[in-house]
Amino acid sequence: AVEQLFRIEPGNYGYHAGLTALLTNRFDDALERLLAQDINTPCYRRWWQWWGVTGTAYHMLGRYDEGLGVIQSGLERFPNERRLIYREAIAFAGLGRLDAVDSLIDVIDGLPAQPRYSPGQRIAFIALELKVLGHREAYGAVMDRALDWFAARPMSQQRAWRGQAFYYAERWSDADTLFANLIEETPDNLDYRGYRAVALAHLGRREEALEADRWLQSNERPYSRGSQTRWRAAVAAALGDHAGAVQLLEQAIQEGMQLGYNHHRDPEWEALRDYGPYQMLMRPERVAR
Repeated sequence: AVEQLFRIEPGNYGYHAGLTALLTNRFDDALERLLAQDINTPCYRRWWQWWGVTGTAYHMLGRYDEGLGVIQSGLERFPNERRLIYREAIAFAGLGRLDAVDSLIDVIDGLPAQPRYSPGQRIAFIALELKVLGHREAYGAVMDRALDWFAARPMSQQRAWRGQAFYYAERWSDADTLFANLIEETPDNLDYRGYRAVALAHLGRREEALEADRWLQSNERPYSRGSQTRWRAAVAAALGDHAGAVQLLEQAIQEGMQLGYNHHRDPEWEALRDYGPYQMLMRPERVAR
């Protein structure tokens, strides 16, 4: 549907079509559509997301200089948009400019937390990007900064984001403990169940991980866009079942799971990145015009 809208009015629907292409691993298509968007309309002059998404499309194509240019152009328009500051750090990571990444982490570290924004979480995400790009030493140092950010605050605050940081730092026992407590309070939360299931798999607690997998399988719900199946794929990957993980990922995609930047960064798929069937599944396919 969005492709039809784009073909009729590219200047009005370039962003929508580009974002859809990005979330389905069609990065060339995404950039083509995003650049067709008219960003000088009353709406898009205020829509900082265009700069973030377009910078991400360049990033996923390995065109890091151009991506940085777009992000910095966005910051000229929206100098206080903290999510663009984070995207600028990601762009510098792509260029290998680790000193610039560290400087921006200093900025992010000093920003106040908000109900839907955690500086500690964003620092952890930057660490994951460094890991994917092969900067293992920098990953460790930046992840330590994320953990320090959470350690400086009461344990009662930002518990889910703190649990994510433990998970991303591969502190599986800490992640297991925290998410187990969160599950007691919110037993139907799929993400809490998923994080804990993967942590259990990495801790070698196979039967408990499989029990969590069965819970995820039996708790299907409408409009979850493949969330349960995605976590089941992550559990399979953590248990070393590469074929099962790819099969479940394919199912999750059919159910509406998004790919694009977050999937590229997420650590659950690290064990699969050199696995042929996974590479085939992730291969972008352009839409004929």
